Amino acid sequence: MNIREPLPTGDEKVAPLSDERPPSRRLYFLVAVVVVGALAWGAYGRWQQRAAAIETQQSTADFVPEVRVAVAMGQDGPVVLTLPGTVLPFDQARIFARANPRTSAASF
Repeated sequence: MNIREPLPTGDEKVAPLSDERPPSRRLYFLVAVVVVGALAWGAYGRWQQRAAAIETQQSTADFVPEVRVAVAMGQDGPVVLTLPGTVLPFDQARIFARANPRTSAASF
């Protein structure tokens, strides 16, 4: 409707409503089946994930590690202990003061 056109009066014929039918019940049923199917699929996946998590938790709780043991024996002499690494950096490291020359002359 244009702004310059006059408003319709009651004498004029009104165009009939379209003959299109509203969506059938089949469409609503199909949408409902798809939604229920998606929810069921998600619930099944969540159920499988929870079952796997419970199984993993149970196997972790029931795990018994194998430990090798030895009989303790006393020795008369010193024991040589060999560890990885070295102490050479402690012997040869150059250490400098972090003081500034201006702060060395300060007196309190």
